[in-house]
Formats: sequence, C-alpha cells, structure tokens
Amino acid sequence: LPDSMIGFQISNINTEYKTSFSNYTISDHTEPDWTVELYINDVLVNYTKADQTGYYKFVVPLSYGSTDIKLKFYGPYGEVRTNIVQLRIPYTFLPPGHLEYTLTGGTLMDHPGIKNSTGQFDAKLGISTAMTLNGGVRYLEAPNLADPNLPHSPLGPASYTPYAKGSIRVSSDILLGGEYYESSGYRGTMSITGPWGISLEAEYDKPFAQTQGAADSTQQALSITDPFYVVNQRKLTLNLPMPFQLGSIRIAAQDLPVNNDTGNLSSTVEALLNVFGSSLNISANYSFLRDRFHLYPQGDGTGEAGLSLMLFDGIVARPSCAFDYTTRQVQDVQLGITKSFSDWLSTSMSAVHTFASASNSFQLSIRTVLPFSQVGFAGTGGTGELLAGSTTVQGSLGFDADAGFYGGSRPEVRRGGFEVIPFIDQNGDGKWDDGEPLVPKFGFERQPGKLIASDSGILRVTDLEPYNHYFIKTSTAGLDNISLLPKFSSFEITPPANGFARIEIPLAAAGQIEGYVMTNKNGKQEGLGGARLKIRRNDPDGDTTELKLTDDLLSYSNGEFYYMGITPGKYRMTIDPEQLRLLHATCNPPYIDFTVRSLEDGDVINGLNFNFEKNATTTSVPPSVPPPTVPLAGKK
Repeated sequence: LPDSMIGFQISNINTEYKTSFSNYTISDHTEPDWTVELYINDVLVNYTKADQTGYYKFVVPLSYGSTDIKLKFYGPYGEVRTNIVQLRIPYTFLPPGHLEYTLTGGTLMDHPGIKNSTGQFDAKLGISTAMTLNGGVRYLEAPNLADPNLPHSPLGPASYTPYAKGSIRVSSDILLGGEYYESSGYRGTMSITGPWGISLEAEYDKPFAQTQGAADSTQQALSITDPFYVVNQRKLTLNLPMPFQLGSIRIAAQDLPVNNDTGNLSSTVEALLNVFGSSLNISANYSFLRDRFHLYPQGDGTGEAGLSLMLFDGIVARPSCAFDYTTRQVQDVQLGITKSFSDWLSTSMSAVHTFASASNSFQLSIRTVLPFSQVGFAGTGGTGELLAGSTTVQGSLGFDADAGFYGGSRPEVRRGGFEVIPFIDQNGDGKWDDGEPLVPKFGFERQPGKLIASDSGILRVTDLEPYNHYFIKTSTAGLDNISLLPKFSSFEITPPANGFARIEIPLAAAGQIEGYVMTNKNGKQEGLGGARLKIRRNDPDGDTTELKLTDDLLSYSNGEFYYMGITPGKYRMTIDPEQLRLLHATCNPPYIDFTVRSLEDGDVINGLNFNFEKNATTTSVPPSVPPPTVPLAGKK
C-alpha cells in the first residue's frame, strides 16, 4: 500500500532470507561516490559505493519465495535526501507443493471509507523445483491516489482484476516469466546469464485492443509503479564484458509501437573502461521512427562522455561533456575535482559551462565525518544567480553501559541492531571476562545489515528492523588462526528498537589428538587399520554425550589415527564397543581419558595408543560409558 494509506496484510510468507538458487544482475548509474544500498524483502543485504563515474552493480541472489527489491541512494557530502527505487523482479519460485498466500487491504488515510478502498489476494504454488504458478485478484474502488479530488483512478472505476503469473527455470542461468492481467494485457520476460559476465534481459509487453496505443510519459510512469497496467513495449538489454580490458559494454533498446507497422525505437549504448586506475564512461542515446523494418532518425540523439582519473596527492578529476548528435554541437562541459585530506575530511568542487545559454555555474562542498555525525557544507552560484549556501547535519549518538558512547554518521533512530563480541574463552566459563582477548576478522556467512567492524574485533550490525527475528550464521574464514572454533556457529536474535542486542561468542583453539591402534600378529606388534574410535565427553557435571565428528574416526593401514578440531574439555576415548563385540575382541586399555587445554595455538594430545586383542569371547565396555543404542556395522 502507498504510504498515504492505512490498512492490513495477512500472509504466511516467511520474510526471512532463504537460500538462493540463481542470480539477477542489477547495474545502473547514479551520482559519483554515492552509497547505494540493496534491500531484499525490506532487509539490507548489501551495499556498495558508486565509482568515480557513478556506476554501480549488484548481483542479486534470487531465493525461493517473493523477492521485493529496493535501492536507496545516499550522497557523500551529508545529503539527507534519499532516493528509493522499487524494482520489479518478474520471477518467483517456491519449493514443490509449497503454498504462499497474501491478503492485503486498505483505505486512504486522508479520506477513509469503503468508497476509497483497495485490496488484493495473491497466492503462489510451487509445482516443481523449476516451475511456480501465481494468481489472484485485485479489488479497486478508489479515486485517483495522487489526487483524491479526481473522480476515479487512472485504472478506471471500481473493478475486480484477476491475474495469473508463471515462472519457469530452464536452468540456473535461464529464467522465463509470464504475466496475464484481465482487461489489461500480458507480459513475457526472459533472463539469460552466460559465461564471462554476459547477461541478456528481454521483455515483451502487449496490452489488449481497448488499451493499446503509444505510451506517453504518464503511462510509462504508471507502469513502473503498477504492474497491472501494461504498456505496449518491447525491451532488450545486453551486458557484455570488455574484451581484453577491464570494463563492460551495455546495449539497451526499447520499442514503443504506435500501430501494427510503426513505432518509436530508443537505443542506448554505454561503455565503461578502466585503465590504470582511471575510468572512462561513454554513452550514446538515439531514437528512431520505425516503419516495419526500416529506421528513420528522429533528430534527438544525445550522448555523454566522462573521464575519472587519479592525479597527484589523492586528487580525483572528473571532466565530462554532453553532445547533441543532430546538431553536432557540444551542449555543456563539466569539471569536478575531489580531494580527501583524511578519513574525516574531504572536499569537492565542480564547474559547468552551458554553450546554448553561455552560462556558468559552480559548486563547492566540504564534508566532515565526526565520531557521531556527518556535517556537510555546500555553496553554489553562477551566471545571473545569487550565491547560496546550505549546511546539513546527520548522525546518531548512543550510550551503552559496557561499550560507552557510540555513534555513526547515519541516523539510526527507529532502527535496531546487535553487536557481536568474539573472544578467546581462556577459563571456559562462556563469558567475556577481563583480560580475555578479542578475535579480529570474525564474520558472518551473510551480512544481515550494515556491518561496522572495529579494529579490536567487536562487530556492530546496524539498520535492522526492530523486533524482527534474524537467524545468523557465523564464519571463521577470515581468522588468522585457523584452529579457533566458536562454541556455537549460529544464533537467533531479536534486535530492540533504538538499541543494540549483545551477543558474546566464546572461541577456543581446537585441539589435535594423535595415537595408534596396534595388534599382535605372529608375536610381532603391527598397526591395525579400520579400527573405529569413539570419543565421549567426560565433564565433571556428568555430560557423557558422544562427540559429533565430521567423519568417522578410523585408524589408517599403519594403525595411526589423528583428528583436528576438538574444543577444550575433558574426554574419554575407546574403540567402538560394538565393533569389538562383532569381532570378538578386546582393547587394552579399555579406555583413555584425556584433557584438551585452552591454549592460544591449540593443544596437541599424543600417545593415545590402544592394543587390539583378537580371539576373545567377551566384550570390553569402558566404565561409565553407556553402550550404543543403534548397532553400527563394522568396517574392514
């Protein structure tokens, strides 16, 4: 529902992020050095910084279920304005037999009532792993949402609009989609991802006869926000990597038919090239009048060329110009210069000369990043214009009894977060005590929000939806000490509003055990292979559960065995009693107790040696170790 409405939604959709099965590439341009945030289902999953030409790119993981994507843009010099772009991903996939439903309804906040209401019921069903069907109906009885004084919505008077959709995954790189809207039209989409970064996007939109016609700007704007309104158009976008060079080429075309034989064709060619730390961006836009297969220029071709290069002492220069291909004239030239004096102070200057009006304009911006805020100063002026200035301040300041004051250069009010404290648990109590060192470079398999990592090792995740449940999986891939293991590798958390939940993750250097299984053969001691070793906890509190290993611990052909990755604690080891019973054998000693100490580089326990004695009629069962409840087949 629009922000100007109040309503309800009932759904069984799992809003948590799910495992992805394919990728969808998003690339576009914004202002240089702007921060672009990617939200999937209202959860921040990634963010990037546009390069010196304003180019940014995301590889969006498509997951089972609905994928609602938003992009937010933030300026680098303290701009508080945020541009939100809603992207429509035309593919939805569910596991086979899974049903998702959503019922939504609401009314205008300023003019509440049943006469100004709208609603929609949507259902999705997974047919197979490669096909999902989607259908529903929308009810609309409302004035124009942009202007309640108008008699009816642009979609017409009160009506019920049934619709149907389908998504087919030919392979992980080929996706097909189809949409049908009663009394409006139908739409077909295709996405192909090839090797070396090649991708192709195609869309075919066809309205019904009563709504057919050339799409004006109002219709095109409406089609972006309302998928029920089908504009008569064809789209094709091809992304190619630059051969033998860092860069890419983007070719896009859009055809808007006027009738069966003619139409307006607009084309865009864009090239991005990176050479020796400099970026060159060249783009050309041209429109044609299409008469069947003949193209006639319409005389509104434009283009831009921009260069971003690094000069001395951290100065970045961005010269650019705009062309008019029809008149073969330069429309304007621009020059921007950016200088970063430190991590907390930078400045930017730009100047523009427009040839048609023989006018000049300039801008000077200064940005300071303080511990708890970001302050920006900007001054503008030009030919026939008065000098103007502006100041922006934004940020957040918070206090935590343990961490003290903290803050950021972005507002965090009404949002939630959590902080993770990974530490080496030297005394084994599971709590972070004074003197226990933190573990830097600890991380997550996937960032649930915006991550701020301190040099000490404390991780702070911000910009989360408060009171929402998040399931987090940790990662030790970036640790310098590969022997460190966390006590738990995942956790679930519900962040509060206007605050941070705290999670302490104890880590310990994993231990390594070594030993031999020997047997007497013809009066000579030899190594015995295939003996299965069992390890159980032997804690003072009575915990004797079996240790879960990644694989069965078996002795090699020479009798040797070893295992890495045992957390500190007390353990008891023996040869599998069931294997001894099946082979009518005993082991000497019947069990071995050992302790893995919590050392910085991990403990090494060796000398865990057993002697395997055959031809026995009894079974050796270690004391205080319960026999297994499930018989295990012996290995030879």
